[in-house]
Amino acid sequence: MNAPKTALMRRWRDRGGTWWWAIVVIVVPVALIAAAALTTLLLFVDPGNDEKTKIELIKVGLTVGAGTGGVVALVLTGRRQWSTEHDATERRLTELYVKAVEQLGSDKPAVRHGGLYALERVAQDNPNHRQVVVDVICAYLRAPFQLPGAARPRNRPGIHRPLASSRGFARKCAASGEQPQSPTVAELDDVARQEREVRLTAQRILATHLKPGNDPKHPAKTFWKDINLDLTSATLIELDLTGCWTNEAGFANTTFVGLALFDQVTFSGDVLFDKATFTLNARFDKATFTGEAQFREVTFVGNARFDEATFTRIALFDKTTFTLNAQFDKATFTSTAQFREATFTGNALFDKATFTRNAQFDKTTFTGNARFREATFTGNARFDAATFTRKARFDKATFTRNAQFDKTTFTGDAEFEMATFTSDALFDMATFTSSALFDKTTFTSTAQFREVTFVGAALFREATFTRAALFDMATFTSNALFSGATFSSNARFHEAAFTGDALFDKTTFTSNALFSGATFTSNARFDKTAFTSAAWFDKTTFTGDAQFREVTFTGDARFDEATFTGIAQFDSANFYMAARAREARVRAAPTKLNFERSSWPLGWAADVPNVVPSDGEEVWVRLVPVPVTQLTS
Repeated sequence: MNAPKTALMRRWRDRGGTWWWAIVVIVVPVALIAAAALTTLLLFVDPGNDEKTKIELIKVGLTVGAGTGGVVALVLTGRRQWSTEHDATERRLTELYVKAVEQLGSDKPAVRHGGLYALERVAQDNPNHRQVVVDVICAYLRAPFQLPGAARPRNRPGIHRPLASSRGFARKCAASGEQPQSPTVAELDDVARQEREVRLTAQRILATHLKPGNDPKHPAKTFWKDINLDLTSATLIELDLTGCWTNEAGFANTTFVGLALFDQVTFSGDVLFDKATFTLNARFDKATFTGEAQFREVTFVGNARFDEATFTRIALFDKTTFTLNAQFDKATFTSTAQFREATFTGNALFDKATFTRNAQFDKTTFTGNARFREATFTGNARFDAATFTRKARFDKATFTRNAQFDKTTFTGDAEFEMATFTSDALFDMATFTSSALFDKTTFTSTAQFREVTFVGAALFREATFTRAALFDMATFTSNALFSGATFSSNARFHEAAFTGDALFDKTTFTSNALFSGATFTSNARFDKTAFTSAAWFDKTTFTGDAQFREVTFTGDARFDEATFTGIAQFDSANFYMAARAREARVRAAPTKLNFERSSWPLGWAADVPNVVPSDGEEVWVRLVPVPVTQLTS
């Protein structure tokens, strides 16, 4: 009894509903519309006592109801027909999809090619199925693959691709009872070459349908929009996604064999290249990364080019290895750019690059030349403990916020000529093995070079220090040139060591100039320098000649306990206040000093002005205050 009833209900459901559904959807609306039409006619048309007219009005109302029922019936019939056709289409698509996937598992390369093209056709004709098709193609490319000619370890357990071509042979051996033989290296290479062509086809299909064309507002009909790629751990051969547009993309642990071209590609979502390997050149020129760009621990064996690339969100290159040249010329980093502990074996080129937020190169190693010429650092620039083995060029670079080079090692020339540091410039404990070039550099905020080691020449000619310049305990092994520099705030060289010549001629010290405890082993030249405020050289040691000719001391000049081993020349120096030189000592030698021709700070003279040392004799004299009568006369 229940079985026929259940079958009847199933037939009704197969037709689109049940009896109750039909009554609710068709009969009730028709009755209501007929009643409404009849009521309206009776209200607005007065039939009087004419029974014939009343009957005609009732006929019109019923006709309206019948017509409405016909329309509803047509709509329901159309809906049922659409549903039937849609179901048939979906079944046909499912059959095509399943068949294409089965073809990808074939042991024949031609069949696998056909499966890929069948999937492409399904996706092209059915936009709602495109992501699924792309997922299948990506899954195929993620399968293990060994390149032709690659070394193949023997007796290695597990499944290794390609095995598809040997399946048929294995089935034949199993059917005949024969013992299957392992394929030869030549056979495996042949299979790998065929599989390589299939994979190139899969890559071309993806590249073809990810290109929007020249006008993104009117993309090509073949363009598949909003596609995600998951090619994690895949082996991709000479991948060319030039001009492609994709959403999220995963290339983590992926191996790129041959050229990898991503020029003008747009990633609208996050993209992951972590631990990927590029075996040859990789190009991302003018690429756009709208989401996060993660390149952590990536290995670039060939050149890596990111010229004019745009990184809208965070760009992570931590611990990445650039074996050859890495080019980021004119690249734009809108968010944080992290290259911490990265290794640049070749040249690192960031000329005219723009870093809008923090740029972090902490502990980064630059083995080749590092160029940041005319680069703009709007956020903090951190190069703490970085190593520059060859030239480091930051000439004309702009640092808007803090620039940190603490404990950085510059083995080659460090060039910062005409650079601009708007905020603090921090070079504490840095090492400059070769020349350090800061000529015409502008330090608007504090410049810290405390405990810095300058092995090569240190050139700060015509540099401008607006705020404090701190060189405390710095070591200048070669020449230190500050000629024409301007120090608007305090300049501190406490206990600094100048082994080579120290040239401060024509330098302007607007605020305090503090050289207390400094050591000048070679010549110290301050000719025509202007000290507007205090100039302290107390406990300073001048082993070579000390030249203060035509110097202007407007403020307090102190030379307490200073030692002058060579010639001390203060010819035509102007002291607006009496200088202090208590316990200052001067060594007299025949070839170094003639007291009669020497001049001392205002208010001081040698205590034995007419001493004449004998050959080989070393005589020290002290500076003593000049009596007031002599001073005023």
